[in-house]
Amino acid sequence: MFLSSPALAPIPLEVREHLAECEPCRRALARALEGERSLHWLLHCPPVARLAAHARGQADPWVEAHLAHCAACRGELAALQEITKPVPIVWLTISLLRQEAQKVAAGLEAEMRRQAEGLAALVNGLLGAGLAPVGAWTRRGKFSGSLQPAELQDLLSHLQEGRPLTLVRPHRELELRWTPEEGALRLETLRGEALEPVRAFRVELRRGEEVLWQTDSQDGGVVIPLAELEKSLAAGVDALVILATEGG
Repeated sequence: MFLSSPALAPIPLEVREHLAECEPCRRALARALEGERSLHWLLHCPPVARLAAHARGQADPWVEAHLAHCAACRGELAALQEITKPVPIVWLTISLLRQEAQKVAAGLEAEMRRQAEGLAALVNGLLGAGLAPVGAWTRRGKFSGSLQPAELQDLLSHLQEGRPLTLVRPHRELELRWTPEEGALRLETLRGEALEPVRAFRVELRRGEEVLWQTDSQDGGVVIPLAELEKSLAAGVDALVILATEGG
């Protein structure tokens, strides 16, 4: 391979023939080329720390210009981007039980039932994960545990009026909003330790370890179409998992 190096062209024919037969000379040439490459990188290429900063998103016009003509540094940058890529952590896992949701939704009028089933599964899962509603909508009467039909009716009305449902527990806080134009719930305003905001996160609907549906946050929120939630419930989804890449 080293015989094709631009640094050696043109190589006399007798030298190439000798190198083809002489192992010590080939090794010596390889060492010389390696030293030349190292010197070239030292003089012309950015140090690893500067490439790593660029991989983490730090703007560096000189590095960008250099990468345009240096394949070796582009390869190193690709490896660094994999190493520095944020690793999602489980921010919250909630259990989704379709049977319980069906029982709650059955107490409502038929035209509301389809929409209510997905909402009931999601809210009951959040309540089961220890989150409690606060603010404009709170639980009525002495209801505890899973939602009751009267509570679900009240909650649907609350969300349809454009008001959020705020749920909190120690070191966790989030909001649900209804977006009628999309027929979906928007999960947003995540807060973690010390109530620091979590802007980058992913929501997955899982059946066991299998991911049936997922989406990443945009502008600090995730839209969960109720149609998608209902389809996943019918397919046997049993958990909604929120994965955070910052502020967990």
